[in-house]
This record gives sequence, structure tokens and C-alpha cells, in this order.
Amino acid sequence: MGGQIADQNEQTGGFFFINGLSGVGRRTRKARAHTARINRERKALEPRLRREGGKDHERAGDAAQNGVTVGDADQTKLALYRPVSPVFGALQVTTFDKAHEKAAAETWRYTRDYIHQSLSPTAVAARFQAFCQRVPFYHAASYSAAIHHDVATKKLAKTQTQATIAHKIECIRLVNQLVSTLNDDPENLDLLLFLLTCLLNEEPTQAMLEREDRVHLFSPHQPAVGGVNIFGQCKTEQLHCDAVVLLVQRAGGLDGLRWPDLARVLASCHLIISSVKLQPSPLPRAWEVEAVTEPVTLPGGQTLAIGFAKIAAALPAISAPAFFNLAWVNHTVDGARVVRPTDAQSAQHSRMLMDAHHRVMSLPPREDLSEQQAKGRNLALYECCRLAVMIYSCAVILPLPTVTGWHVVMLNRLRRALDILSLTTQAEDTNPVLIWCLVVANMTAMRCESKQYFRLALRDRLFGNGLTSWPKVRTIVRKFFWSEAACAQGALVMWEGLYMDEAPSYFDDYQVSLKDTTQM
Repeated sequence: MGGQIADQNEQTGGFFFINGLSGVGRRTRKARAHTARINRERKALEPRLRREGGKDHERAGDAAQNGVTVGDADQTKLALYRPVSPVFGALQVTTFDKAHEKAAAETWRYTRDYIHQSLSPTAVAARFQAFCQRVPFYHAASYSAAIHHDVATKKLAKTQTQATIAHKIECIRLVNQLVSTLNDDPENLDLLLFLLTCLLNEEPTQAMLEREDRVHLFSPHQPAVGGVNIFGQCKTEQLHCDAVVLLVQRAGGLDGLRWPDLARVLASCHLIISSVKLQPSPLPRAWEVEAVTEPVTLPGGQTLAIGFAKIAAALPAISAPAFFNLAWVNHTVDGARVVRPTDAQSAQHSRMLMDAHHRVMSLPPREDLSEQQAKGRNLALYECCRLAVMIYSCAVILPLPTVTGWHVVMLNRLRRALDILSLTTQAEDTNPVLIWCLVVANMTAMRCESKQYFRLALRDRLFGNGLTSWPKVRTIVRKFFWSEAACAQGALVMWEGLYMDEAPSYFDDYQVSLKDTTQM
């Protein structure tokens, strides 16, 4: 059966599959008419593109050479391979028959718009070709789209259907088949990794979808990226996770994978899964961004994370570079929230955020430090800083879905670390960083059982240092990690709840309006 993409069906997001061949070597009248219409549209656009400038015309010419019509590029943003283009010839579809064309078109539209939205055009085109021509890919993508849909809509609409169950069963059978023949056909390694990634998530249950979302007071820099945003919300198959790691090692690392963007997807998925479990990712970084290792001084004279720079000598040496890099990324993306970034800038920021979060989550707990790393360092203070930075990163940088309760577990660990630190002799210069840690904890614990503990701990520390106004506290926390866009409004809510049971005359200047807070 032949398949072509048309741009008239609104229900499937700009394309549908049609029966392209009628008899041997013949196309249907509908297929021929569609190809002719695309040719007419392209010829009609060429004079206008020439008038608008040489660069636009060159881009249109490059697109045509690669099998992309101008209309397709505008509507779908896909750089389709030549054999996929309706102008140069229809893509031969071998994964489903005519009876399943509509369901397949709906599945691909959803996959393209919501799961593959962060991939490069080349990667999307390659996956579309695999969807149409590789049976294992088709079943895995159909199963994955059903899970993503139900988690995103919080309704069990697709995962429990007979069709989805059939896709999963067939996908598992094909995975076993590929594993058994991998030694003879190593070319299938990338395909096998994709299939296992689609099988990582278990089907959601109604109880899981109805869990209370215990929100915090931070506003993330970017929403959870499509495709990987269900990882961490569903239970994961640990055996499949372990298999992915082993196969990546067999490939010689992520650099040994050939499918476009597959390494980045695998790294992102496992980073999210591991972060929810409060563990470092078993896969290395794959975002190819340059990191900073020293404090960055801005043109106005402000040094980012200057607070951590002042206590760096008390912390293990491996922590400071991760903290300085996170501060730089936090500042860079925070500035982009004021002026809308381009698509390319947003993609670059996403890579920077993932990379920075990976570095922070890779910092070992105090008990896992080597003797050389721990020698002469304040390990109790390090553990408090590490956990508070991880909380900030999981809330603002990544971010993780709070419905999993990751922050509840991490807050309990921070509470134990603070209790241990309270038993040690503290230098006077640790007050600022502990105030920042407690502010982060209070903004995260607003709907957690540990809320009262962190509230009282912060009040005691502020009162003991004569800090009863938010402008003074804000000056302190900005020396560590702080983003006005991500933190200002939530900090106001936190602050007004901190002393709400005290007489205003005692803390006469703690009440600060949101307008005053954002203008300081």
C-alpha cells in the first residue's frame, strides 16, 4: 500500500493517509490530484519568494531539494526526506493496512505534536519514516502515544483499549525477537533502544491519575518538555531501564548511537526517572553545551552565586563548579523570560537546563565522598547545600512533576541534614546560605507535613539575626540561586504566611506588596 500526506484533514493535524496505489504501478485519481495541487502551489509561491529576498528563496530551494514543499514546511515544520515527500513520490507504507489508516494518522499527529515536539526536524522525519515502514516502531509508538495521552488528559481513554493492549503485546514479542538476533544484526540496536524506551512506563491507573498535585510556590523556567514529561509520573519498569543502560554500553556510549536525537532523548528520560528517585542518572550528559566552572560577574558588577563562592573552601571541591554553572544557567534563562526567545534559543535553553540539572544530581551524598574529597570539609553543611540546590533545580530548572511527591522525600532528607548540622559548631558566615536553604524549603513545603518545621526554623534564624523585612532577606537569597520570574510571587506568599500569627507592630515592615517586591 502507498501512503501520502495531505493537508486538508483538520482532525489529524494537517495530513492523512490515502490509498496511493490502484493496481500495479498506478496511483488513484485522488493521489494524482494531490500531487498536482502541491506542484501548482509551489510554482505559484516561487515569484513571491524571489521578491521577498534571496535568502528566503534559497531556503525554499534547499527545502525542495530535500523533498519539502513550502506548504508542508509552514504547516508541519518538518524537513521530510525525499521519499516521504508527496511531490517526489509517496512513502511506501508497510506497517498498517487501509483499515487502520485513520487510527495511524491520529496516532502520528499526536506523536508529532506532543511527544516529538522538542526533536529536530530531521529526527521527526526519520521517526515518521520508521513509523510507516518498521513494524516494531509502529507498535511501540502507538503504545507510547496511548500512555502519554491518558497521563496528559488524566483520563483512562486509550491505554485500556484492545488496540493498545495488542500494540504492547506485539511490541514485547518483537523486542524479544530483536534481542535474540542482535548479535547477527547489530544494526537494530538503535531501534531496540527506542522500543525499550517506549516500554519504560507502565500503564497509568485511575488512582495514579487522581493523585493530589501537591504544588510548591516556584514557577519553572520552562514547562516539562513534550514526550519526556510523562517519565516520573508513571511507574517505570526497572528491568527495561537497566536493559537500556546495558545496550548503551554495548554501543560504546551515547556517542555510538546513530538515530538523530536518540542519545538526547535517552539521557533526558533517564535523568527524569532518576531525579524522581533522588538518584544520579546512570547515563552521561548528552546535550553538548558549554558549562562554566567559576563564578560569573555580570556587566553591572554582580557576581552570580557569590554566596557559594564565599563558602567554597568549606565544601568539597566537586560541588562549586556545579553550583556556579547552575547559577549561570538560571540567570541566562531567567532573562529570556522577559523577552520571548526564538525557537532556536528555547531549544538551546532546554539543553542548558537539562545539562545543569544533570551536573547537580550527580553530586554524591556526604557518605559517598572519598576520603580525599571529604578531608577538611564541612560535610554537614555540604549536605544541606546539596539537597537545597537539588530541590531548587527539581522545582525550577527541570522541573519534576510534583504529583509524584519527590519534594516530600527530599524535604525530609533536608530536615535530617539540618538537624545534624545544628549539632555542630557553625561559623558566622554560614548564616546566609542556611537562610537561603530554609527559604527554598519553605517555598517547597507549603502543602507538606514538614511545613511547620521549616517555618519555625526560618523564623528563628531570621529573628536571631535581626531580619524582619523581606527586602533584607531578599538581598541575602539573591547571593545564591534566585530568579525573580521563578521565585518573586511565591516568595511573597511564603513571607506573608511566615509571620501571619504575629502582631504587625512587632514585625512592622514584613508585609510587602507584590508590586514592591518585584520592583526592588
